Amino acid sequence: MSLSLVEEIEQLQNCQTHQECAQWLLTCPYSKLMTYEMAIRARLRTRGFLEGIEYLDKELRRLRAPRWDGEFDERNGHGRQTMMLYADGHLPLEEDQPFPPVGGEGEPI
Repeated sequence: MSLSLVEEIEQLQNCQTHQECAQWLLTCPYSKLMTYEMAIRARLRTRGFLEGIEYLDKELRRLRAPRWDGEFDERNGHGRQTMMLYADGHLPLEEDQPFPPVGGEGEPI
């Protein structure tokens, strides 16, 4: 039985130079970087592309870090700012009611 590689990992496998690996790293979806971290790391190590491994480490560390440090971040747009206002309690309290109980007697689940 032959196992096929995920398309993105197969693309990395087919890279012939460090430049091609770098281009792949810069365009690969973050979800693939996280899901297939060990496969990516192994392929970069096999090619001796230590700078690529360092870049992967930095990107994954950034993605795994808490996303809010208490400061507004213009890069993330209006939706993030709205969530930050909720988190800080700055949105009108009349809109912020406790959630109704779920699954109690006679309550829909």
